Amino acid sequence: MLFSFVKNQIFIIKFSKFLKTINITNIDSLNGLDFEQFIEDIFKYLGFKTSTTPITGDNGIDIIACKGNVRLGIQAKLYYKHNISNSAVQEAYSGKSYYKCTHTIVVTNWNFSKPAQTLASELHVGLIDRLTLSQILKNNKNQNKELIETILKKVENETI
Repeated sequence: MLFSFVKNQIFIIKFSKFLKTINITNIDSLNGLDFEQFIEDIFKYLGFKTSTTPITGDNGIDIIACKGNVRLGIQAKLYYKHNISNSAVQEAYSGKSYYKCTHTIVVTNWNFSKPAQTLASELHVGLIDRLTLSQILKNNKNQNKELIETILKKVENETI
C-alpha cells in the first residue's frame, strides 16, 4: 500500500514537471497510442484510477477513468488538420453502456465538426477540443480538476 502511494506521488511530481515543458504542437507529433497514453496520464494525474481498453475492438472507449461515483469513458482521437466527425461521438456513446460508464467524453488535439458538437449535446457526450486541451497543458492541477468537473456537470445537467 505504501509503495503504491509513493509510486503515485512520484508520478504526480514527474507528470507535473512534464506538463510544463510541452505544448499542443508537441501533442500533434504523437502517434495514436502515445496520445491515448498521454490522455490516460492526464486523468491519472487528476486523481482518477485509469485503465485502457483493448487496442482493437475497444467498442468506442479507449480509457476508463474512475473517481468517486464517476466512471468516465474516454474516446481519444488524434487528428491533424481534420475535424472530428460525429462518428467519434457515436462510438463514445455506444461504449458508454458497454463499459457501464456514468459519463463519456471525446478528447482530441484538433476540433469537432458542427454536426459532432450538435450530436454530443443531444447524446450528453462531453467534448475536449484543441483549445481546451491547450488549456489543460497550461493550467495547474486544481484548475484542470475544475475544468473536468465543469465538463462532467454540463453533460450531467443536459440529462436532467
